[in-house]
Amino acid sequence: MKFEKVFNNKKYIRKIEGMGEGLVLFEISAADKRIGQNYHLFYEDKRKPPLDIAINPEDGMIEYISYFVQDEMINNISDIPAIINEGIGISISNENFNENSMNVTVDGRFKFWKLENAILILKDDIKERVLNAYRINDFNNLLFLGDDFVGIELKNLNQEEMIEIMNSKCLL
Repeated sequence: MKFEKVFNNKKYIRKIEGMGEGLVLFEISAADKRIGQNYHLFYEDKRKPPLDIAINPEDGMIEYISYFVQDEMINNISDIPAIINEGIGISISNENFNENSMNVTVDGRFKFWKLENAILILKDDIKERVLNAYRINDFNNLLFLGDDFVGIELKNLNQEEMIEIMNSKCLL
């Protein structure tokens, strides 16, 4: 995956929805959805639905990100890397995307951290202690280590979102 730093003025909506006991969907999607097919980067671990990053093929901007949390262990807060906020958005491209190949699938297992009013979803093989955050909107960031996507930061969770997570009983 390659990315380019860009100003992003798109509006995004975050949805956290319990899908039954032990399962919750985290989704960040553009308020104004484009018509047509998107490129998809799938990060899968063969245990549950993949983390899906849908990318607008015309401008490389994110259309949506979705991730299912299912019976996850909350990881130790002391293991959380420092996050440097870059204050700018990104446009994403991948040399494997084209009209005949709209989907790229890579291996990716993620760990889950819940802070007081934030959630981090990070690849489980991260050893580095400093990550770069690129803005989706004021409440959500994509996290990178160099040029590699390593996770999502969901900040400033509201009470309704926290209740939805607790009621789903997806956190062990």
